[in-house]
Amino acid sequence: MKQVIYIFLLFTSQLYAVHIGTGKHLPDGPYIANYVVHTTADKKTNSSGDSIVENFGFTQTQNIFRPLYYKGNFVYQMLIPYKSQKSSLLQQEDIGIGDIKLGIGYFILNSFDKTELGVVGNIEFPTGEFDKNRVINNGSGRYALNLEFYIHKVIERIIWDGSVKYNYNFKNHDNNIKNGDKFLVESSFAYIIKPTFLIGPNISYSYSLDNEFNGVRELNTGTSKYTVGLEAYWAQSKKTTLLVGFFKDINVKNTLDTKTFLLRIFIKI
Repeated sequence: MKQVIYIFLLFTSQLYAVHIGTGKHLPDGPYIANYVVHTTADKKTNSSGDSIVENFGFTQTQNIFRPLYYKGNFVYQMLIPYKSQKSSLLQQEDIGIGDIKLGIGYFILNSFDKTELGVVGNIEFPTGEFDKNRVINNGSGRYALNLEFYIHKVIERIIWDGSVKYNYNFKNHDNNIKNGDKFLVESSFAYIIKPTFLIGPNISYSYSLDNEFNGVRELNTGTSKYTVGLEAYWAQSKKTTLLVGFFKDINVKNTLDTKTFLLRIFIKI
């Protein structure tokens, strides 16, 4: 049972979704993005979407530090998460560094604010603490590869940021579990109320394949869910922007049904 819940926590604890302006090409130079992410969940569902736990009492607060550097059509990035998470049902908690990501991206198309296309590749390292005897872990205990495609398009007063992502998870040799590969499709739509203030909805769909234990597929361990939300973006100055958002899972299968609050600060150094 612990192994199964652990798999679901891995699926729900990563919020690197597309947001307003995510796919936009920026002028050359260094930038810093910092995310504060607070997630809660009480309900857990089975593969049919029926609730099987109503009092999981999951709470997770993350601070994700993300330095970036743009040079020509390239962008280089690092994501460093620091997490505090617990479950009142399991009476477990963990605090510390999570799994760090290193990535490089390339803008295939850059038409200066009208239509931009980019691709990003990330390597995720098992830097977070992992204990196979615990359910609540800040680390995954395995490496992962992420391939991501982004679009940023401006249509009059509407800005669309979209992404398609594929995550390949390597085997965790501590518990012999290989989490199923994960697919995500994400969209953020923003209406330009004025040049410094945008607001709009966010929707995403995520799906993961069944897991493997000791090389054998475990049926009905794959997960899926839709997430809907609302975001507001404020350009405080030419060098600093703020983004706030609230997100709620719907049609959740085989994982936790979460609510998430996000605050992002983006600064040009």
